[in-house]
Amino acid sequence: MNNHYTDKIFILFFLANFCFGLNKENISGLVTNLDGQPIFDVSIKTIKQNKNATTNRFGEFDLGKILTNDSIEIKVSGYQNKRVKISSYIEVLLFEKLELQSEINSSNPGDTIYVDNNIDFYPTFNSNSEVGISIFEKNDITIIGNPNSSLSLNWNNSDLIEIVNSRNIVIKDLYVSYTDLSSGKSNSDGINIVNSENILISKSNFYCNGNI
Repeated sequence: MNNHYTDKIFILFFLANFCFGLNKENISGLVTNLDGQPIFDVSIKTIKQNKNATTNRFGEFDLGKILTNDSIEIKVSGYQNKRVKISSYIEVLLFEKLELQSEINSSNPGDTIYVDNNIDFYPTFNSNSEVGISIFEKNDITIIGNPNSSLSLNWNNSDLIEIVNSRNIVIKDLYVSYTDLSSGKSNSDGINIVNSENILISKSNFYCNGNI
């Protein structure tokens, strides 16, 4: 191979790496909760690239210099997972998981779930729904609050409760509302029941701007 041909290959290789490098940026960010408090030990992972990071005690993370045509996945115990597109500085707000929803998801026929405390919460966000509490394909479960227990949904663009493909569901002594009724959307539902039967709701209050 002559030197002239070798030089051309070297130049092309250099240009390719140079252009590849132009698409890389230093990526860092901050992860906080609803109260603005930093969350430490959060796992930050790129989707397409093999780059990972963990937040420090100030909620900060640094992925170094990476390609920007990507997204990151954010995970930490006690909070909902989140995925966001990469930008030079990423501020991430994480919503806490609702333990009541986890208990509903893992319940078996005949189970009784108790709501003892006042809870302010966000719905579980995914590509399909924005619902405060979801009862999906469940049979023979009971959810019981008490006169002082309430669930306040902080996301006004969501239905309060959705019951889908379920039967023999009992909800008692439960107060469910939005934290700010004045800005709830007009077509949000208090309870949305789909393809379900034998749903008994007693001694409960649901406040919303849409349909019950």
